[in-house]
Amino acid sequence: MRAICYKGEMDRRLVLVVDDDHGTRTTMQDLLSDEGYEVLTAGNAQQALKLAAARVPDIVLTDLEMAGGDGISLIHHLRDRGHHDLPIVVLTSKRVADSVEEARRLGVHAYLYKPVDVDHLMGHMANVLAGEHDEER
Repeated sequence: MRAICYKGEMDRRLVLVVDDDHGTRTTMQDLLSDEGYEVLTAGNAQQALKLAAARVPDIVLTDLEMAGGDGISLIHHLRDRGHHDLPIVVLTSKRVADSVEEARRLGVHAYLYKPVDVDHLMGHMANVLAGEHDEER
């Protein structure tokens, strides 16, 4: 079952997907677009920062391990640039306790492991966009 969102509410939801894997970005863009989200994609942290500077997303979905700057440094830069309340969801295959703790410290809203179940992700996104802090591991 997919998260239920009202179309008018979804029309203004901008998602920034950050992953160095082209296939993952394409899949996420297709999936999220089908769910009614507007989607921007970036292949690394530097691209993501440029996109976020031009247009602040409603939520960021980011991998941790990427060429061109990792997800933790991206989160640091977003927070340092004043995006303290920007919802961020980490989607990663990296299962390192230090990364989880650092992400928590930086206010990440959810930390999900790949492969991510679509319905599970949609539920987390709906909760985060509704203002709920979701931190499932």
